[in-house]
Amino acid sequence: MTTTIKLGSHRAGTRALALGALGAVALSTGIAGLTAPSAFAADDNANTCSINWVGTQDITFSFSPENLQQSKSEFASAVRSFEGIGIPVTAGITSFGRTAPLPSAPELLNQDINSADGNAALVDQIESYTYDQELSGSTNWQAGLQATLASAQAQGAKTAIFVTDGVPNTYTDGSGTLVGDGGADDATKDAAIAAAAAVAQQFKDAGISLKTVFVYTDATGGGGLGDAMFPADPAKVTQAMQALEPGWSIDKVVSLKNLAANIKQSALSHCTPGTELTKTADLSKLVDNDGDGEMSVGDQFPYNFVVKNTGNIPHTEGLIKDDKLNGLRIPLTNGGKYGHLAPGGTTSLASELYTVTQADIDLGYIDNVALVISQTPKGPVEDEDPERVPTPGNPDVLIEKKSDLTKWVDNNENGIVDEGDQYPYILDVTNTGNTTHTTGIVADELLKQFNVEIADKGLYEGLAPGGKITLTTGLYTVTAADQANGKVHNVATVHAETPRGPVKDDDDDTVPLEELPATTPPATTPPAATTPPAPGKVTPPASLATTGVDGDLAPWLAGGTVILAAGAAAVLIARKKGKGQAAEADAAELS
Repeated sequence: MTTTIKLGSHRAGTRALALGALGAVALSTGIAGLTAPSAFAADDNANTCSINWVGTQDITFSFSPENLQQSKSEFASAVRSFEGIGIPVTAGITSFGRTAPLPSAPELLNQDINSADGNAALVDQIESYTYDQELSGSTNWQAGLQATLASAQAQGAKTAIFVTDGVPNTYTDGSGTLVGDGGADDATKDAAIAAAAAVAQQFKDAGISLKTVFVYTDATGGGGLGDAMFPADPAKVTQAMQALEPGWSIDKVVSLKNLAANIKQSALSHCTPGTELTKTADLSKLVDNDGDGEMSVGDQFPYNFVVKNTGNIPHTEGLIKDDKLNGLRIPLTNGGKYGHLAPGGTTSLASELYTVTQADIDLGYIDNVALVISQTPKGPVEDEDPERVPTPGNPDVLIEKKSDLTKWVDNNENGIVDEGDQYPYILDVTNTGNTTHTTGIVADELLKQFNVEIADKGLYEGLAPGGKITLTTGLYTVTAADQANGKVHNVATVHAETPRGPVKDDDDDTVPLEELPATTPPATTPPAATTPPAPGKVTPPASLATTGVDGDLAPWLAGGTVILAAGAAAVLIARKKGKGQAAEADAAELS
């Protein structure tokens, strides 16, 4: 806004007056201050979740070296505050003095200051700005604003930040003549202000928000508000600033840090974070360990996880959690973590292999839920996705019943199984399906009828696929009815409960019984009389079977004769003895 004392032409157009109320307020804010009459309007940055601005630095001799350094430092600090905020931030910088941009402070546009590299590049550019010994001697807002507008349009910026210290004193008239260079009176300043206001209207027409930033300067002889020799007229400062931004006043001075915060707040108000998780079992990679062609216990497969940023604000990072897999120590790619994810972008992770369990088969499905926590500049957002993988179920049961004749009790000791004998049964139950028998019961109506107990009352539980349980019974006693039927026949039934529904099976057993001999002997016919054979060789009648004795029977007959004779002699002796005993008894009676 000024020329330097060195140019020797600014003194006549500057009124030597006290700072007044305007200068007093400015001094209370420090050497360098910013003004932001209001927070950024809702339409800044085109209602998008992004930031795009161009800043312009006044580099004239009204800034003391200390003023300029502090202004640059605050500008650089504001730029640094955008690094890593997580949303797109595009920024540029330019400069002005008598012309724009100054060769000593060249323009730099289209820097991604959300990134470390882009941020550092813009900061370095700002910190390199210095005076131009020829072109920093006057303040041409018109040229500075025209350069800023062109830069903003080239970069697609919707916000322009114009940093200056008060009153312009140079402009280019309609004929292209530079007016006020080297000195300016009030009329020239008024014309310079009007020329700047015309460019400010072009910002409005282009839909670009122009934000002025007032800096209090105190270079001696520079014509700034704090110049001890030729201070600026506070009223003229207000007039000039309001030409760019209606309603401006010195009492609204804020720090550049707060201005940057307003820019971020405005952008973030248009940001809507969102995240979506899709979890699927990758059965195309099923490991069929038992080779049965279907999912079964011990088979394995991985899960896939896809995260999509459904919002309009980036994910700075995210984490996928799966409690079931975590509890089984099944890791996810990169521990479930992912990095920056732009709006609309997706990222995929996978798990190691999950092993199918018997519980999964019993239940009929494998259920678990994954959760994603996505971090955004506006805070975390979450989503979860359940996944259910069906498992095949084929419940079944087999019972085998058999009589245990190894424990037969032959109560009548006749060597055959018949009425009154006893024996137990053996009942084998096998789980022939692929689901667990949670409980089961074996029943036998015949045994129940005769109060023959089955071990454990026929109950069992927790029989795994392929498992077998054996139940024995008490002794069954063969009945007269069984004997009459010639057999003992009965049926055992098993009812098993499984997580996939009940199943049953039955099996019969038959024990044959041998027929008992008749209790009344059959009638017989007396043999017909026969004529004794002649001595010598005996020929058996044709009606008798040959006994195997053949030839001469004389020796056998002789032996028989001897035996008969001995027997007759014994009879005679006995009779004689009897008679003698009787005679003795009679004699005794007579005497």
